Amino acid sequence: MMSSRTASLSGPDVTTTGNNDNATKESSEPLHAGNTDGKSVWWTWTATSAGPVRVATTGSGFDTTLAIYTGTTVGALTLIAGDDDSGGWPASAVTFSAVAGMSYQIAVDGFGSGASSGNIQLSIAEQNHLRLLPPQQLPGGGHRIWIAAADGAPLNSTRAARIEVHALESVNQTPNTTTRLNNTLSLSDGTFWLDDLASPDPAMRFYRVIERTQ
Repeated sequence: MMSSRTASLSGPDVTTTGNNDNATKESSEPLHAGNTDGKSVWWTWTATSAGPVRVATTGSGFDTTLAIYTGTTVGALTLIAGDDDSGGWPASAVTFSAVAGMSYQIAVDGFGSGASSGNIQLSIAEQNHLRLLPPQQLPGGGHRIWIAAADGAPLNSTRAARIEVHALESVNQTPNTTTRLNNTLSLSDGTFWLDDLASPDPAMRFYRVIERTQ
Protein backbone atom coordinates (compact mmCIF):
# COMPACT_ATOMS: atom_id res chain seq x y z
CA MET A 1 0.00 0.00 0.00
CA MET A 2 1.04 3.65 -0.31
CA SER A 3 3.05 5.07 2.59
CA SER A 4 1.34 6.17 5.79
CA ARG A 5 2.77 9.61 4.95
CA THR A 6 0.24 9.86 2.12
CA ALA A 7 -2.60 12.32 2.81
CA SER A 8 -6.06 11.73 1.32
CA LEU A 9 -7.94 14.49 -0.49
CA SER A 10 -11.42 14.70 -1.98
CA GLY A 11 -13.62 17.19 -3.80
CA PRO A 12 -13.70 18.80 -7.28
CA ASP A 13 -11.68 21.88 -6.24
CA VAL A 14 -8.99 21.34 -3.63
CA THR A 15 -6.15 23.50 -2.30
CA THR A 16 -3.78 22.11 0.30
CA THR A 17 -0.30 22.77 1.67
CA GLY A 18 2.68 20.70 2.77
CA ASN A 19 6.44 20.72 3.28
CA ASN A 20 9.16 18.36 2.03
CA ASP A 21 12.18 19.63 4.00
CA ASN A 22 12.55 16.31 5.84
CA ALA A 23 11.07 14.06 3.16
CA THR A 24 12.95 11.17 1.52
CA LYS A 25 12.48 8.96 -1.54
CA GLU A 26 11.69 5.25 -1.22
CA SER A 27 13.96 2.73 -2.93
CA SER A 28 11.32 1.57 -5.43
CA GLU A 29 9.86 5.02 -6.07
CA PRO A 30 9.68 6.25 -9.69
CA LEU A 31 11.56 9.30 -11.02
CA HIS A 32 9.00 12.11 -10.98
CA ALA A 33 9.24 14.11 -14.23
CA GLY A 34 12.57 12.34 -14.80
CA ASN A 35 14.29 13.91 -11.79
CA THR A 36 16.79 11.50 -10.19
CA ASP A 37 17.12 13.00 -6.71
CA GLY A 38 14.13 13.27 -4.47
CA LYS A 39 12.37 14.57 -1.39
CA SER A 40 8.84 13.56 -2.32
CA VAL A 41 5.54 14.22 -0.58
CA TRP A 42 2.43 12.27 -1.63
CA TRP A 43 -1.31 12.84 -1.72
CA THR A 44 -4.14 10.52 -2.79
CA TRP A 45 -7.04 12.26 -4.55
CA THR A 46 -10.27 10.64 -5.77
CA ALA A 47 -12.01 12.13 -8.83
CA THR A 48 -15.66 13.06 -8.33
CA SER A 49 -16.47 13.15 -12.06
CA ALA A 50 -15.05 12.16 -15.42
CA GLY A 51 -13.19 14.76 -17.47
CA PRO A 52 -10.10 16.97 -17.49
CA VAL A 53 -8.41 17.80 -14.18
CA ARG A 54 -5.66 20.36 -13.60
CA VAL A 55 -3.12 19.79 -10.83
CA ALA A 56 -0.57 22.52 -10.07
CA THR A 57 2.04 23.55 -7.50
CA THR A 58 1.68 27.30 -8.10
CA GLY A 59 2.59 29.23 -4.96
CA SER A 60 5.14 26.69 -3.71
CA GLY A 61 8.38 28.08 -2.31
CA PHE A 62 10.85 26.08 -4.43
CA ASP A 63 11.40 24.46 -7.85
CA THR A 64 8.98 21.52 -7.86
CA THR A 65 8.42 18.45 -9.98
CA LEU A 66 5.00 16.85 -10.16
CA ALA A 67 3.68 13.44 -11.19
CA ILE A 68 0.28 11.71 -11.22
CA TYR A 69 -0.09 7.93 -10.95
CA THR A 70 -2.62 5.19 -10.47
CA GLY A 71 -1.93 2.19 -8.29
CA THR A 72 -1.68 1.43 -4.59
CA THR A 73 1.94 0.33 -4.10
CA VAL A 74 5.02 2.47 -4.72
CA GLY A 75 6.73 -0.23 -6.83
CA ALA A 76 3.72 -0.83 -9.10
CA LEU A 77 2.46 2.61 -10.13
CA THR A 78 1.23 3.60 -13.61
CA LEU A 79 2.28 7.07 -14.71
CA ILE A 80 -0.60 9.28 -15.89
CA ALA A 81 1.20 12.62 -16.26
CA GLY A 82 4.41 14.31 -15.11
CA ASP A 83 5.85 17.82 -15.31
CA ASP A 84 8.60 20.16 -14.18
CA ASP A 85 7.89 23.82 -15.08
CA SER A 86 4.61 24.01 -17.05
CA GLY A 87 2.98 25.98 -14.24
CA GLY A 88 5.39 28.85 -14.90
CA TRP A 89 8.81 28.41 -13.31
CA PRO A 90 9.28 27.22 -10.61
CA ALA A 91 5.76 25.73 -10.48
CA SER A 92 4.64 22.47 -12.08
CA ALA A 93 1.25 21.79 -13.67
CA VAL A 94 -0.47 18.96 -15.51
CA THR A 95 -3.91 18.46 -17.01
CA PHE A 96 -5.16 14.90 -17.48
CA SER A 97 -8.44 13.10 -18.14
CA ALA A 98 -9.79 11.61 -14.91
CA VAL A 99 -12.11 8.65 -14.44
CA ALA A 100 -14.96 9.23 -12.00
CA GLY A 101 -14.32 7.42 -8.71
CA MET A 102 -10.68 6.64 -9.57
CA SER A 103 -8.03 7.35 -6.94
CA TYR A 104 -4.86 9.08 -8.15
CA GLN A 105 -1.51 9.25 -6.39
CA ILE A 106 0.03 12.74 -6.59
CA ALA A 107 3.75 13.16 -5.93
CA VAL A 108 5.38 16.56 -5.43
CA ASP A 109 9.17 16.52 -5.39
CA GLY A 110 12.09 18.94 -5.54
CA PHE A 111 14.11 19.51 -8.69
CA GLY A 112 17.87 19.26 -9.03
CA SER A 113 20.88 17.72 -7.37
CA GLY A 114 20.12 17.21 -3.71
CA ALA A 115 16.46 18.03 -4.44
CA SER A 116 14.96 21.42 -3.64
CA SER A 117 12.64 21.63 -0.66
CA GLY A 118 10.35 23.98 1.22
CA ASN A 119 6.68 24.83 1.51
CA ILE A 120 4.30 23.26 -1.01
CA GLN A 121 0.99 24.59 -2.28
CA LEU A 122 -1.02 22.06 -4.27
CA SER A 123 -4.22 22.78 -6.18
CA ILE A 124 -6.55 20.29 -7.87
CA ALA A 125 -9.42 21.47 -10.06
CA GLU A 126 -11.83 19.36 -12.09
CA GLN A 127 -12.40 21.13 -15.41
CA ASN A 128 -15.97 19.96 -16.01
CA HIS A 129 -17.35 20.76 -19.42
CA LEU A 130 -19.66 23.76 -19.66
CA ARG A 131 -22.65 24.46 -21.89
CA LEU A 132 -24.64 27.56 -22.79
CA LEU A 133 -28.37 27.55 -22.16
CA PRO A 134 -30.72 29.46 -24.53
CA PRO A 135 -30.27 33.24 -24.02
CA GLN A 136 -33.06 34.98 -22.11
CA GLN A 137 -34.33 38.21 -23.68
CA LEU A 138 -34.42 41.08 -21.18
CA PRO A 139 -37.40 43.48 -21.04
CA GLY A 140 -35.19 46.55 -21.46
CA GLY A 141 -33.19 45.10 -24.34
CA GLY A 142 -30.25 42.76 -24.50
CA HIS A 143 -29.99 39.18 -23.35
CA ARG A 144 -29.07 37.21 -20.25
CA ILE A 145 -26.57 34.43 -20.96
CA TRP A 146 -26.79 31.30 -18.79
CA ILE A 147 -23.87 28.87 -18.28
CA ALA A 148 -24.34 25.39 -16.83
CA ALA A 149 -22.28 22.23 -16.35
CA ALA A 150 -22.74 19.76 -19.19
CA ASP A 151 -23.47 16.96 -16.72
CA GLY A 152 -26.03 19.03 -14.81
CA ALA A 153 -23.93 19.27 -11.65
CA PRO A 154 -24.10 22.62 -9.81
CA LEU A 155 -21.23 25.02 -10.53
CA ASN A 156 -19.38 26.79 -7.72
CA SER A 157 -18.03 30.31 -7.44
CA THR A 158 -14.35 29.25 -7.53
CA ARG A 159 -14.62 28.62 -11.29
CA ALA A 160 -15.82 32.14 -12.18
CA ALA A 161 -12.31 33.58 -12.60
CA ARG A 162 -11.49 30.96 -15.27
CA ILE A 163 -14.64 31.35 -17.39
CA GLU A 164 -14.92 33.62 -20.43
CA VAL A 165 -18.04 34.32 -22.51
CA HIS A 166 -17.54 35.59 -26.06
CA ALA A 167 -20.07 37.23 -28.40
CA LEU A 168 -19.14 36.42 -32.01
CA GLU A 169 -20.44 37.75 -35.32
CA SER A 170 -20.23 34.32 -36.96
CA VAL A 171 -19.75 30.72 -35.87
CA ASN A 172 -16.31 30.72 -37.52
CA GLN A 173 -14.98 33.82 -35.74
CA THR A 174 -12.05 33.20 -33.40
CA PRO A 175 -12.61 34.44 -29.82
CA ASN A 176 -10.20 37.18 -28.73
CA THR A 177 -9.98 40.04 -26.25
CA THR A 178 -12.39 42.19 -28.29
CA THR A 179 -15.14 39.55 -28.41
CA ARG A 180 -15.08 38.76 -24.69
CA LEU A 181 -17.98 40.02 -22.58
CA ASN A 182 -16.47 41.72 -19.53
CA ASN A 183 -19.59 41.76 -17.38
CA THR A 184 -19.19 40.07 -14.00
CA LEU A 185 -20.47 36.51 -13.76
CA SER A 186 -23.17 35.92 -11.18
CA LEU A 187 -24.09 32.55 -9.65
CA SER A 188 -27.68 31.45 -9.12
CA ASP A 189 -28.66 27.91 -8.03
CA GLY A 190 -25.45 26.42 -9.42
CA THR A 191 -25.65 28.24 -12.77
CA PHE A 192 -23.61 31.25 -13.89
CA TRP A 193 -25.17 34.14 -15.77
CA LEU A 194 -24.25 37.54 -17.17
CA ASP A 195 -26.13 40.20 -19.14
CA ASP A 196 -25.18 41.23 -22.66
CA LEU A 197 -27.00 44.54 -22.87
CA ALA A 198 -25.38 45.45 -26.20
CA SER A 199 -26.84 42.49 -28.09
CA PRO A 200 -29.22 43.51 -30.91
CA ASP A 201 -32.91 42.70 -30.83
CA PRO A 202 -33.42 40.08 -32.15
CA ALA A 203 -29.94 38.85 -31.20
CA MET A 204 -27.65 38.23 -34.15
CA ARG A 205 -24.73 36.92 -32.14
CA PHE A 206 -23.11 33.57 -31.57
CA TYR A 207 -22.08 32.99 -27.98
CA ARG A 208 -19.21 30.77 -26.90
CA VAL A 209 -18.04 29.86 -23.40
CA ILE A 210 -14.40 29.02 -22.64
CA GLU A 211 -12.89 27.81 -19.38
CA ARG A 212 -9.18 28.41 -19.07
CA THR A 213 -7.03 25.73 -17.44
CA GLN A 214 -4.79 28.27 -15.69
